[in-house]
Amino acid sequence: MIYIVLFVVLAALTVLDLVGDDRYWIKRGTFIGVVLSLIFISAIRWQTGPDWDSYINFYERIDEFLTGPAINFFEPGYTAMNWAFSTAGAPYTAMLAFLALITIGVKGVVFLRYPRILFLLLFLYYAYYLADMISVRQFTAVALCLFSLKYIEEQRFWYFLATIVVATTIHVSSLFFVVAYWLYWVRLSDNMLYTGLLIGFAVGLVDITTWLVNVVVSVVGVDAAIADKVLRYDDEGLGTSHANPYISYVLGLLKRALILPILIAGRRMIPRDDEGWYSGQLNLLVFGNIIYFVFILNVPVITRLALPFLYMEIFLLASLVSSLKDIKIRVLAILFVIVFGAVRLYMFMVPYWDLYVPFQTIFDKNHLLNRY
Repeated sequence: MIYIVLFVVLAALTVLDLVGDDRYWIKRGTFIGVVLSLIFISAIRWQTGPDWDSYINFYERIDEFLTGPAINFFEPGYTAMNWAFSTAGAPYTAMLAFLALITIGVKGVVFLRYPRILFLLLFLYYAYYLADMISVRQFTAVALCLFSLKYIEEQRFWYFLATIVVATTIHVSSLFFVVAYWLYWVRLSDNMLYTGLLIGFAVGLVDITTWLVNVVVSVVGVDAAIADKVLRYDDEGLGTSHANPYISYVLGLLKRALILPILIAGRRMIPRDDEGWYSGQLNLLVFGNIIYFVFILNVPVITRLALPFLYMEIFLLASLVSSLKDIKIRVLAILFVIVFGAVRLYMFMVPYWDLYVPFQTIFDKNHLLNRY
């Protein structure tokens, strides 16, 4: 199937990260070609992925949602994009192509800022998030959040804020990423990071999440209607897993128990030139995992606030692998990442296997699948 082919291709391409900087043009050209291919594959999907019915129904009945009796729960930016394409008479595939261009293309632009780890990033992006080929609007908003990291590093607050505002018009959870501007620059020791994680884990075991939800809503500064909408996300299909929540929790805990200590301890191995952004993104990743620990057992939908922060893991893991000076050890580390990536991809897909498999395209859309 297409997922296996893409996995094998992207895994094989990680060897290009072993190529010296004098051959960067080869890496860059290949990378752009692969990203464009992912955008194309995402654009031509049909009846594939979570929330397909709700999204295409909104697109095809946009006038009813804007002027009729139907209630529009979508954000204004996402609504405007649908209205523009639908009013122009464009097929839904055109809308999907535009979303893929933003969701995948912008992340590709962000990855190009890290030339040493281009294909490790791309592989991990696929293993962790299926390269957003099958995405919902939050993944589009996350692309803009990741793009805003540039403005955090350059300390250009108003550019950063403007980017987050645009992202928020696509998915309201992006507004919470504003805290990244200050959190990024806090210098935290390893012990402080571990302490934060342990506190988050302990709080998550105590059922005080209703109070914490109210605190989060107050901090984010949204009104009651938006807060109510956030709590409704469980009904959309992506907010919770079809699997046993406690099994999912244990697996998530084991994965974090393996990866987070490696990334925290690995900070000492990072080259001096990369140490600043590595520490900043490590802060964001730990913060995202604290949100995960606090809410996952009792109000799992709130963990959506953590998504932009959790994306930092692929940058940190790729950077750590590339920092290994011994070429043999680095190759072994890449092989380990590939095996880990296979497990991670399976865990990402299995809760919604029937929505992902088979991957149906516009060329197969006359074949009606019994998915909904």
